[in-house]
Amino acid sequence: MSAFSYHGNYFQLLKNGVKASISHKAKITVLDSSKTGIRALYDGQVYETQRLKERPKVESPRKVKCYDDKKTKVSPSPEHPWRISTKEKARLYYEETDSQILEMLDQLFNSTRAWA
Repeated sequence: MSAFSYHGNYFQLLKNGVKASISHKAKITVLDSSKTGIRALYDGQVYETQRLKERPKVESPRKVKCYDDKKTKVSPSPEHPWRISTKEKARLYYEETDSQILEMLDQLFNSTRAWA
């Protein structure tokens, strides 16, 4: 909002006939002249003013919708591994023993044909 109060009246800042925007609670210098009327100096620029009939209403900042507002609960599907009890899980068994697997790997990697 770029409005200010001066001698009990409210004024809107204008730049080229369009509402100007300045930071909230910014310090401005009011230029009061009988020839040019009331103008305002802010950040090295002179702004025209327009008298308002009443105090401008403060606009509340718009709330951005977030996913947190919905607070939806996400739960895994019934087939998810975390939901399956240990009794229902399939147990994996190997037909070969560890020594048999090591023997197969030894034959595979120590063979001269494997590297040829």
